[in-house]
Amino acid sequence: MPETRPGVPPGGAKSVPIGEAIPPPPKPDSGQPLQFPILARWESAKPVSLAGGLDVSDSIAQFYAIRLRGVPLMPPAKAAQPGEPPTDPNERILAEIKAGSRLERQDKAAIPCAHLFTGAGNATDVLLFFPRGADPITIADKAVTLESRFAVFHLSVKFPLKDMLYKGELAL
Repeated sequence: MPETRPGVPPGGAKSVPIGEAIPPPPKPDSGQPLQFPILARWESAKPVSLAGGLDVSDSIAQFYAIRLRGVPLMPPAKAAQPGEPPTDPNERILAEIKAGSRLERQDKAAIPCAHLFTGAGNATDVLLFFPRGADPITIADKAVTLESRFAVFHLSVKFPLKDMLYKGELAL
């Protein structure tokens, strides 16, 4: 019968004979960086809100909203004692995401993240809010890049603005 034990490489695992020195632990592979898929969606875009996405009411119309789906977050912790609120294992990483996220345009000041919300429909969702401010994004900017740095990760998503027109107008 072929070797089918999970976690054992084909050909089997090598055993250290009794009395011989244990070999050193393997060095971590430093070649390929850790990768995970993230979907970035411009939630405040008119077509997204018309399709049942984020409700762009007056209170949030002053922000650009971008949803990140697939962020490597830990599941919420359970309360240690009855009546005690559960701790959030993601508190630090979420603070890093908020502090390290910005919208960049060529030759213009970056727009920093003003608010961050999690779990909007999915435990790995993060909703970022960027103020529209006095210098809003225009089609002349040609592209906007979401840059986000948190923990050891760097996320960069480019949004070509020509692809974000709705009925001939930029609808962010």
